[in-house]
Amino acid sequence: MGNRALRKQAAALIKLRGLSSKLYRNKRVAFDRQNARDLKDIIKRLSIAPGDWINDCDGWNAQIAGYVHDRKPHATYYFGRGSGYVFDTGQFELSDNSWSCSCGIVDPPLSRDKIEAWLLEWYKNNPQEPKSAKILEYFEAGGHVCDEKGVKLDPKEIPAFPGWK
Repeated sequence: MGNRALRKQAAALIKLRGLSSKLYRNKRVAFDRQNARDLKDIIKRLSIAPGDWINDCDGWNAQIAGYVHDRKPHATYYFGRGSGYVFDTGQFELSDNSWSCSCGIVDPPLSRDKIEAWLLEWYKNNPQEPKSAKILEYFEAGGHVCDEKGVKLDPKEIPAFPGWK
């Protein structure tokens, strides 16, 4: 698929989600600043609708509430005039009123077992961490740190994690 088709697909998704009316302003900016990889990233992020679940960079699953979009300004002087912008969606607004990581990596949600297995391995490999032994005992006793959907539990509900963030 060529860049022209990718631009059309990205622009259609932007309009479908009600975020903006255009992918870019100033055609020269779009040709200079958006390659196929950038367009595919925008398409991938916009194909996730509000209400879907993702696994964020912090390791926990989260539900998408909306998009945090931006019109990145790019000064492009073509024959001495004009500047433009390129549409970008680097982050998601999550259902707990926070934003996702700005790295733009979007992973499918993980199961509770996978999240807790990763945490268990991390604490085993980092015994110098404060409270590491207490956390390992909590996991070995069958304790959970997230619900069935992979959402982090409130630290007040976890006895082994006083003050855990």
